[in-house]
Amino acid sequence: MVKNLLCLFTLSVLLFPSISFGQSADALVRNFDIRSYNPKDAGLRDLAFEVRYDGLKEYVEEALGRVELVDVYFQVYWLAPGRFEIIVAGLPEGFEEMRSQLATMVRNRMELVIPEPLTNRLRGYNLRTQSIQGGTQVIGQDPTHSKMINEIFLNFDNKGRMTRIRTQSPMGANTSELKMSPKSWSDNKWVLDEIEISSIQGIQRTTVKKEIEYKNVSGFGVPKRVKITTTQKLVRPEGDEGETFEQSDVSNIVFTNFRVNNGDARKVIMLSN
Repeated sequence: MVKNLLCLFTLSVLLFPSISFGQSADALVRNFDIRSYNPKDAGLRDLAFEVRYDGLKEYVEEALGRVELVDVYFQVYWLAPGRFEIIVAGLPEGFEEMRSQLATMVRNRMELVIPEPLTNRLRGYNLRTQSIQGGTQVIGQDPTHSKMINEIFLNFDNKGRMTRIRTQSPMGANTSELKMSPKSWSDNKWVLDEIEISSIQGIQRTTVKKEIEYKNVSGFGVPKRVKITTTQKLVRPEGDEGETFEQSDVSNIVFTNFRVNNGDARKVIMLSN
């Protein structure tokens, strides 16, 4: 289960949306950021919390040779505008390579806590728009051909919510379907509820569905739990009657012990530098 998560962290996750016909691509993307919830915009400056993954302790115990551990989890410290420190708690002394590998699991999930503006993600792409059924599509192309993602297609509905993302790279194509809605604590701004990412490599299709549950901590919306359902199956050419294969795995990421704007993150990050 944890091995599957480690393999899937390279899947790119883009987030968040506003729209009216005739807008330029740049204006559309800027409005999208304005209408998307980001705790930094609500005054978040210092954040500390803990993260736990289903099965992580057992995975580490096996990797270390059946060593018995009490708990393995992450202590995360974030300081505005974007500095953060991830501490892997529960491991014996040493094992620096494993600590670095495990920390990547959280580093690739920070977007769920502190979303990066879409404007930043699209920097360096040439953008244009075209009308599609029910909304507008923004097309981004890398003029330098040096980025990992060559082309991005972002679909917005008539209300401005982002509904679909398709990326094209030398590694293949990924498609993400998004569901967003405002919350009581989000000042009527959109929050990501669910994202389903599909990719095909050869004859294998992988789908990763993330369902995000939030909670209100001191007036800020933060994730409480992320349920991840990973499905892998073989996609055979039409007429191929060979053996089919499909497997699914469900895991959870749990976020706890949030401390907001109390200076905990500043203390840890300043000491580490």
